[in-house]
Parts: sequence; structure tokens; C-alpha cells
Amino acid sequence: VTDHGVVQAFPAAAKAAKKSGVKPLFGVEGYLHRDAEMIDMEQTFVVFDLETTGLKPEQCEIIEVGAVKVRNGEVLERFQTFVNDGGVVPAHITALTGISTDMLQGAPDTREVLGAFAAFTKDCVLVGHNAEFDVGFIRYHGARFDLAFDQPFADTLMLARYELRYLENYKLDTVCQAL
Repeated sequence: VTDHGVVQAFPAAAKAAKKSGVKPLFGVEGYLHRDAEMIDMEQTFVVFDLETTGLKPEQCEIIEVGAVKVRNGEVLERFQTFVNDGGVVPAHITALTGISTDMLQGAPDTREVLGAFAAFTKDCVLVGHNAEFDVGFIRYHGARFDLAFDQPFADTLMLARYELRYLENYKLDTVCQAL
């Protein structure tokens, strides 16, 4: 099954294939974005990770931001804080991240944290493992406070999938152990 520029047909094709006992092979005709920029490796990068109360920025909150600013392989600065907007951290998130509601007591709110993070990341390329997820959260919540996180970003998950094809999975811990 090949689609052109999208993968909208894939779920229906997968369901039909499963129902009839056929193994589907999927492909997509992709397009290069004309305005895409190559990232200059001389750039300053901010490698960051978020912890959140769930998967959807519209329904969930950021509870921790951790980052390092790197240039030419040297760590220039660090940024780490919990975030407290008064919500309760779900038990399954505490089990996954080790972060409890009690740990957020006294932490700054999202407006303060993202304001400081915007200043920290100014003129830097963002880097994350599954960066679409983290960038999606900071863009969504940043927009609530008129903060734009519109700089380019790089995704180490995509890079790992390309460069480390021998791994059984591409979880951050697995990639770090391999490297």
C-alpha cells in the first residue's frame, strides 16, 4: 500500500489486511519541504527533556524541564526545574517518572518556567529524543503565555533509528546504553 504525501490509508489497510490474514507492506511518497533548513553544527544546542502528566498537551501539564546548553561538545549551562500548577500527578506518572505531587511543592508555575526556558533557549537549536512530543508541549503551553518556541529542532530518536538499526528498540535508555 502506497500513499502520496500522507499515510491516511494505512489504518484502514492494516485493519483489512489483518481481517483477511494478509501481511501488508506500507510505503509513502514523501516530499521535501522547500523551506527546510540544514542545521549548522557550529550552532549552540539546547538538549532538553520534559516530564508531563500525560501524552496530550491540551489535557496534560508539564511537571519537569531539564536541559543543557551545548556548543562544540562543551556544556555551557544547565536548566532544571519542577513545575507546579497545582494539579495532582497521576499514580501511573509517578511510577513512570518517579515524580510525585509532593515533589512539586514550592516549584514555579508553567508561566514562570517557560518564560525562563524561552530565555535559556533563545537563538539555540532544540534537541530532544522524540522531539515532536516535547516541542509540542512547550509550543502549546508557551502559546498560552505568548511565548513562541519556533526555533529549529533535531530529533535524536530519528537519528538513532537511522544510525543504530541493530537495536531492538530506540528508548532513550537503550540508545544511551548502546553509545
